Amino acid sequence: ETQKINLKVEGIAIDFNKSVKYLGVILDDKLNWNEHIDEATRRSKQAIFAAKRAIGKKWGLSPEQMMWIYTAVVLPKISYGSVVWGFNLNKSQETKIATIQTLAQRLVTRCKDSTPKVLLDILLNNTHLPLKIKEMALKRATTLKEEGHWNEN
Repeated sequence: ETQKINLKVEGIAIDFNKSVKYLGVILDDKLNWNEHIDEATRRSKQAIFAAKRAIGKKWGLSPEQMMWIYTAVVLPKISYGSVVWGFNLNKSQETKIATIQTLAQRLVTRCKDSTPKVLLDILLNNTHLPLKIKEMALKRATTLKEEGHWNEN
């Protein structure tokens, strides 16, 4: 059971919250990133389904336009702040993130739901999204270190 913490700053009581959003990244009291991943996948799904409403069987966005939406809209939504959380994903979180990629790939290719994800990755030359996020996080961390903004202490 969690002990209630009474904190006052200049006589004003500060409520304890299990999570807080800071610079767009949700930090929870266990630093397991579940709330952040859930929120990022929810926002990414919203973007994907908004694009899906613009597609009909014989009209709508082209595969190239759908790929642009994935690259320019969905990928930044799901990977935001990954330099902080991207290296600590558990299997459940990786599955949630991979689901976003699969949804987008199905819209780009307009294939059947039974099409294997591995085939979609090959067709679109995509890296598995959890690995892509780790790659993006590593590149950003490297850049931050090279610019002198990364403190290892």
